[in-house]
Amino acid sequence: MPSEEDILSLCFEAKPTCVANSADKVANVKEQDAQDTRTTFSCSPADVLGVGASCLVLGAACQIGGAKTENLAAKFLVSAGAAGTLCETHEAKMLLAASGSPYIIKYRGLFEMDLEQSVKVRGFFTSVVKQHKKKTKVDEIQSCFFLLTDRCDSSLNSLVKDTQLKESEASFAIHCVLRGLEHLHALGIVHRDVKDANIMVQDGGRRVVLADFDLATFLSEGAQTTDWACGTLGFLAPEIYQERRGGTGADVFALGVVLYYLLTQSYPFLGDTRFETELATKLFRLPVDRPLLRMFRSEDACDLVFWLLEPSPAKRATARDALESEWFCFQEPEGLSRLVGAESAASPLLQKSDPDSATRLARSDEECELARLPEVTARSSHPCRPTAKPSTPTKAKKQAFLDPKNLPTRTRRSSFKPLETLGSSARQALAVASSALASLAIGRLPQQARLA
Repeated sequence: MPSEEDILSLCFEAKPTCVANSADKVANVKEQDAQDTRTTFSCSPADVLGVGASCLVLGAACQIGGAKTENLAAKFLVSAGAAGTLCETHEAKMLLAASGSPYIIKYRGLFEMDLEQSVKVRGFFTSVVKQHKKKTKVDEIQSCFFLLTDRCDSSLNSLVKDTQLKESEASFAIHCVLRGLEHLHALGIVHRDVKDANIMVQDGGRRVVLADFDLATFLSEGAQTTDWACGTLGFLAPEIYQERRGGTGADVFALGVVLYYLLTQSYPFLGDTRFETELATKLFRLPVDRPLLRMFRSEDACDLVFWLLEPSPAKRATARDALESEWFCFQEPEGLSRLVGAESAASPLLQKSDPDSATRLARSDEECELARLPEVTARSSHPCRPTAKPSTPTKAKKQAFLDPKNLPTRTRRSSFKPLETLGSSARQALAVASSALASLAIGRLPQQARLA
């Protein structure tokens, strides 16, 4: 089996099994309608972007019609059997259905590769799987599917792991994800795995998109909830633990967990065990409660995060309602460029997501069943920034809070004289009280001491 050092590049051909037209609309997800043309791809073993329980993400370039396209990411789904194939086609279908929004990662196609003809690729996959101690047996897989998407700079999880976001930067990121969720929910789609590791940063930090749709599903026509036996612990809403069912509100709750982490650098409900995490979620136990959070975060940010984390689904904000928050009037003009630039200087390989952190619940085979794409039309979801309201003293204070460098410097008093701050009546009352205490003290002294 060749090692990573022996493989300078991986060049292989793959056949598209799910193709979209030039307008990025759904052509057909059925294999019999796919074009039987082969495309040449090249990947570098050193450019590993992420490793999951049953997937491997590599930076990729492809050759189509003489033109070379780079800055792509290939998600190789190395799961054996018919169930793996079904789940692979499921994610492709969900990405196609969710296309049309700049806040959803752009889907480029689903391809099939014959591992029997690609010995170098099989050897590389085997070495990476063993290195990350995964249970997938690559030797038993004859063909491998991979999803092709636009390459991202980083995941939000890796970007903020060692640094603190300004509120204006957090506002930019959460606004983008809410726009993506609004688009999905208008189509009747629930993501079911919203978390910081599945929120990706693109265009040097100027765009934030929602990715990883392998657990996404459609809501039945007229239904508000669906079966929910999947997701990541610490991001699940209370109703998921209680009823094993959820709707669009559960996606919003998970985004509230992400916002809470951006504001406090701690996950609100994540415990050492699943029982502790479930109990903290049901009882709404927070490491930083509302009064304490209001001491060092703006009131608009606190109102929004606790609205998203509302335990009752009926009282919880929808994605559309949350977008009306005044907190989004103070977004960072450059997005997350400051953080992406710092990480780019530290490491040339970006998009280091953390797929291993996903502790998912059991997933039934029925949830992977392919369903007909719903004939619904999503409301327009073009990128736009909320129009700033006229400046007021209150807004100026909030802007100064969001950007600490604009805060005026405070000067300390050379001396503090508390008696001068009191009124005449207060000073007179203080004098009377002092005399009374002195008389009481003298009355308790021995007689000889008083005569002296």
